[in-house]
Amino acid sequence: MRLEDFVSENRGAFDDREVPGELWEKLDKKLKGRTTGKIRVFKKMHFNFGIAAGILVLLSVGFLLGRYAKPDNHQDEIAFIDPGMANTLISYTNQIEQKRDELSYIKKDAPELYNEFLSDLIVLEENYKTLKAELPNNPNQEELIKAMVRNLQLQIELLTKQKAIGERYREKVKNTVM
Repeated sequence: MRLEDFVSENRGAFDDREVPGELWEKLDKKLKGRTTGKIRVFKKMHFNFGIAAGILVLLSVGFLLGRYAKPDNHQDEIAFIDPGMANTLISYTNQIEQKRDELSYIKKDAPELYNEFLSDLIVLEENYKTLKAELPNNPNQEELIKAMVRNLQLQIELLTKQKAIGERYREKVKNTVM
């Protein structure tokens, strides 16, 4: 026997009782206090979209930092190819920085002379950057590293000569003032 048949045969037994009025009022109060499921789902979705947007922003920032804040790994490539040359490059680079700092007084005393020195040095620096950029794709990397070392040596020689000229200029200015 199916449930529908049982209910239809015994309908009279079910309908003889009335539902108390206060039961409907209690149910109505409970239902009015509740929000519908659609709003709750929307709030959950809104919350999930906020989390997804936050994760997207974090991933974007991470990507940009990873792409543009990479340290210069050419030194690692050079160390892999020839560790001795990598140390030489680092040593020469430090010497160049030191010599440039030593020339800083010329910038104050004789800006036109400093600009002339700087333009000569920029040519060598641009050549060095070009050599450095070619390093990963060049089949003859050892020769390219030697050329980079030679370029740094030329920069050191140039800075040494510029320092000597700057000191002579300084002496000349001292002698003319006195």
